Amino acid sequence: MFNLVIILLSLINSEIHDSNNEIINGFDELKKDTSYYVSVSISPKEDAKSTSSGDPAITKENRGNGSIFVFTPELTVEDTIAYYGESVS
Repeated sequence: MFNLVIILLSLINSEIHDSNNEIINGFDELKKDTSYYVSVSISPKEDAKSTSSGDPAITKENRGNGSIFVFTPELTVEDTIAYYGESVS
């Protein structure tokens, strides 16, 4: 329960960056395999009050690396002519 309270009282920011360190705003435009990293920071919404005890909350940051593999299916279409009443092969 204590960890849940900390998350609810914090701001969570995340960004996804490609291998060129540019921010990826969505995965819809990906056309090829690429490496990426996700950076996440959690920071308190407000400063510690003077009546608080213990150490004040501080911003924590971390990042992780990964890969995106884009699968692009290729469909082959062949037009054929079939007449009504004939078998189609």
